[in-house]
Amino acid sequence: MNLLQAAESIIRSRMDEHGFIMNSCLHDQKTENLDKFLQSLDSYQRALAEYEIIQGLKNQVPDTTSKEGLDELLNEET
Repeated sequence: MNLLQAAESIIRSRMDEHGFIMNSCLHDQKTENLDKFLQSLDSYQRALAEYEIIQGLKNQVPDTTSKEGLDELLNEET
């Protein structure tokens, strides 16, 4: 697994986790859930920004997991 794919997977997992927490807080709108909701919202926003950066990097880096990507990379080095 390459580095960008691993990072993307971890970040998507964080987004899922914080989305679930925010959704739970919306269904149980107790006053004490406000801080939890806001913390998860902040973490979700940060993870979303990281995800967008990863997507931009993926567009800039050649695909080294496919045979075509490897051939292209090897041809550039020689």
